[in-house]
Amino acid sequence: MNDLNGVINELASAGNGAVVFAASNGRQYSLERTEWQNGAFTKALVEGLRGRADVRHTGRVTFKMLGPLHLRAVKELTHGEQTPTTGVPGTVEDFPIAAD
Repeated sequence: MNDLNGVINELASAGNGAVVFAASNGRQYSLERTEWQNGAFTKALVEGLRGRADVRHTGRVTFKMLGPLHLRAVKELTHGEQTPTTGVPGTVEDFPIAAD
């Protein structure tokens, strides 16, 4: 298994300006279950984008709203076996990624 932490940090560096969501940290496997119909990361991501992450009830989801919810949801689904990682350059301000 490759250690992806360095790649995540590089992509999220201020020079690139990319926000990176990774399914797990570099030393974990990304888990899938038949009943989810995909992986834990994707299940939590889809639920968040469909409005679960809209904790302010504004009709939109920003990447900063999604991050904490996504982390908790994946950890719950996998009983702590998978920890998603987010890399965000300090220069990137919050922005919407989904809306009703």
